[in-house]
Amino acid sequence: MGDLWVQVLPRSSAVAATLVRAFAEHEARANVAGAELLVRRVPEDAKNQTFLGSSYVESGRFAEAIPPLEHALRLDPRSANAHNYLGGALLSLGRAREAV
Repeated sequence: MGDLWVQVLPRSSAVAATLVRAFAEHEARANVAGAELLVRRVPEDAKNQTFLGSSYVESGRFAEAIPPLEHALRLDPRSANAHNYLGGALLSLGRAREAV
């Protein structure tokens, strides 16, 4: 196993912004795929459920984030991360009262 690193110098700030956006989108998709795999393997782990929910939030998939985050909170009601991401997802869906 190994890593390959490539350094690029974009020709303009617009190209740099496109590269940054593409990298962020790729990273978000990879996080969702990894989190979904973890939840399939060990569904009753609060950290796995939180990782899945937070990955959905970071991908803009707010409605999909709610069930795993609620599951995480059933497993670990004191999880600050799960509470935080659930509040953010609810707020993004215009459900401010529930988010609070």
